[in-house]
Amino acid sequence: MSNLKIQKRLASQILKVGTGRVWINPEKTGLVETAITRESVAKLISEGVIKKRKVKGTSRARARIRHFKRKKRSRTPGNKKGSKYSIVSRKRRWVMKTRALRKFIKELKGRRKISNEVYRKLYRMISGGYFTSRTHVKFYLTRHGLWRR
Repeated sequence: MSNLKIQKRLASQILKVGTGRVWINPEKTGLVETAITRESVAKLISEGVIKKRKVKGTSRARARIRHFKRKKRSRTPGNKKGSKYSIVSRKRRWVMKTRALRKFIKELKGRRKISNEVYRKLYRMISGGYFTSRTHVKFYLTRHGLWRR
């Protein structure tokens, strides 16, 4: 095995990685040995003789499974601690509901089920907290005859 310490160091500087992440093709070591300038090493990199290895990461798969199992174990009503809003706060609940309703009326407007005027009215009512669910919006539209024909 030939000594390619200099070439590895030059390649690591060009590739902006540590020397441990520099891969040299073992079949072309003779070619790499002759490369003693930065330009020649850069040429070998462009040819694919010298490459940058991928970063090794730690897999979170096992951690995700463990986390899910722990969450599942303490999900029953007898194990829940705190008030109704300690799990999902009032504000978060309101935000989730508002976004869902806005998306719903936008969809209705897109499918031309309601007019722009009705859309604006419903949008303001949603902001005011008038509706409790999508079904409530549908009921309101039917009751007041606001569906587009």
